[in-house]
Amino acid sequence: MKRKIYIKQNKGDEQAAITEDDILVGYLFQKAGEINRGTVLMGYVKDYVPSLGAFFIDAGTHLPGFLPEKFVDGKPKTGSPLVLQVVKPPLGSKGMTLSSKITIAGDMCVISGDAKKCCVSFKIKDKVERQRLESI
Repeated sequence: MKRKIYIKQNKGDEQAAITEDDILVGYLFQKAGEINRGTVLMGYVKDYVPSLGAFFIDAGTHLPGFLPEKFVDGKPKTGSPLVLQVVKPPLGSKGMTLSSKITIAGDMCVISGDAKKCCVSFKIKDKVERQRLESI
């Protein structure tokens, strides 16, 4: 099987197409400046508010991101860089909700930053195939 990924960027908009044996099997599109759930980005701790139990994060957007303590490993200091994932995109005057616990889901597996292994997707119903993928 010959698999190819085509990526196009136009005025900040991003498009990606995935083909297998020259047949389109996947297509992704994201508008410039659009932040979706699952987006992974880099941010800096701007402030900590003890009464909220949360950090405010400068991630290069017009509104600071909101990082609750339950979504962060350890206690970062002001100005320290963090790799974060969007849990909830910005809405109106509210900034995005972030997490430092990164999870990347694919068609066959889910990779979690704090896990020791890759978990096989529940979409795969065939027991033999699940065991084969778990053994990899």
